[in-house]
Amino acid sequence: MDVASGWAGRAPGRAEAGAQTAAVGFAEGCAQAGGRAEAGAQAGGAGGGQDPQLRPNSPPAPRAGGAGAASGLGEFLSAVVGGVEQILEENSTSTAFALPRQLADDSEAGVDPVHSLSPFPEGENPHALVCTGLSWSSTGQALAVSFGRHDITGWCEHPGTLGVWRSLDRQPAAGRGGGAPDSLVETDACLMCCEFHPQHPALVAGGTYSGEVYVWDLSREGDAQRFKSIVTDLSHREPVVRVSWHYSTAEAARRAKVEEAYQLLSLGADGKLLVWHWAGSGPGVPVFGYELVRPQAETHQLVRHGGSCLAFQNQGLGKQSMSFLMGTDTGGVFRGLLDHNEASIEEFSSAAAKGQRPRLRSPVQAEYEAHDGPVHAIQWSPFQRNLFLTAGSDSCIKIFNTLQPQPLALLEPTHGSLLSAQWSPSRPLVVAATESEGRFFLYDLSSDSLHPSVTVDVSGSSVPVHALVFNPHEPALVATGDLGGARVWRLGERLVASLPHEHRFVEKFAQVL
Repeated sequence: MDVASGWAGRAPGRAEAGAQTAAVGFAEGCAQAGGRAEAGAQAGGAGGGQDPQLRPNSPPAPRAGGAGAASGLGEFLSAVVGGVEQILEENSTSTAFALPRQLADDSEAGVDPVHSLSPFPEGENPHALVCTGLSWSSTGQALAVSFGRHDITGWCEHPGTLGVWRSLDRQPAAGRGGGAPDSLVETDACLMCCEFHPQHPALVAGGTYSGEVYVWDLSREGDAQRFKSIVTDLSHREPVVRVSWHYSTAEAARRAKVEEAYQLLSLGADGKLLVWHWAGSGPGVPVFGYELVRPQAETHQLVRHGGSCLAFQNQGLGKQSMSFLMGTDTGGVFRGLLDHNEASIEEFSSAAAKGQRPRLRSPVQAEYEAHDGPVHAIQWSPFQRNLFLTAGSDSCIKIFNTLQPQPLALLEPTHGSLLSAQWSPSRPLVVAATESEGRFFLYDLSSDSLHPSVTVDVSGSSVPVHALVFNPHEPALVATGDLGGARVWRLGERLVASLPHEHRFVEKFAQVL
């Protein structure tokens, strides 16, 4: 029996639908490399061995017996090892792979001005003072500049100035000019040199035209003077041309402060090299002294030479260096040795206290080929202990090995007088120099020893550039000094970053001829 639905009027309809994609095709493929073959070549032994052979897919057949095989290997090694070592040695000093770097964009070898520094407002310089010395602080963030004159004859009637600029890396580049100095000290006579302490960033030493030696502590409020020498028969009576800090193990044992472990040495145009204890409360007289005397070749009479430049061999902080180099105002180049000790200092001081004049020793140990005129710069290489350079008024830079009197190389970048020269602290074969006609030069001896890689016209007015110094903590920065001020330059990457194998190349360059 059928029963009708009580809730629906009619049954719902139903519909169906479907979809089909196109048929998907399939394919297979494969690839197979061909057969493999190997080949080798073996040169015969000296005196005509077997001809070279090619043996595809198989190594050379071993000789019968272990002893025979060992004998054959020994003969082979003895025949080829000499040639292989020679090729490896040539490769170690080759700059072939550095060629793309040497041919890089000119901007990598350029020199850009960064700061122009002067203590004289708006260019006012009533005494026509020039930069006589430059020194970077132990941190590399401050630059000290001494001002005096080189053209004085007789008594000096002009004052001197020491200007110090700090945080040069945080000042705006080329445009503002570096601003006024952060510290300014005046002296009664022209200041002829200055030198920051190797470890204390606020201690600066200087020497004047009248022979006085100073030490200033720029961290002091008010009077910065820490030490001043007095004029006696033992002190300098002519201009002090160089001051240098010298680590003393004896002073280090006696003093509590690290900076007081350094003695101060001064070289004068009078040929005296004097030693000072600056940190005590003494009378300001030297505690020991040397005198640059040498016998004349013809008469064998002792002749005193006037000092013009001085350089100590760098042994690192906290290490005592006894060897030094000196240039003279007559062109002489000498190597000397400090040999004073506590006993000799006590004997010297005792004689001075009694009014006697102690004998000054000659420190000269060796003599090198002279310049034809005053030597204005001398410096040991920071990378090779036997290598040093000199520069003089004869327009020449001479590079010496301490083991021979003749120079290894002679550079002549100009016809003018060379007034300063230095090795780069980061590139063993880069040398910079300044001249009397307003330019400074940079040599890259790894690529060209005949011509400067870069020549810079410092001021555009042929004003002599008296001083130059690299920043040892920031080798891209180099400072130069001229009339009334100093300039800081930034070197391109190619003049700063060491090339592959350059340290080995400098060892080969330093070989005695």
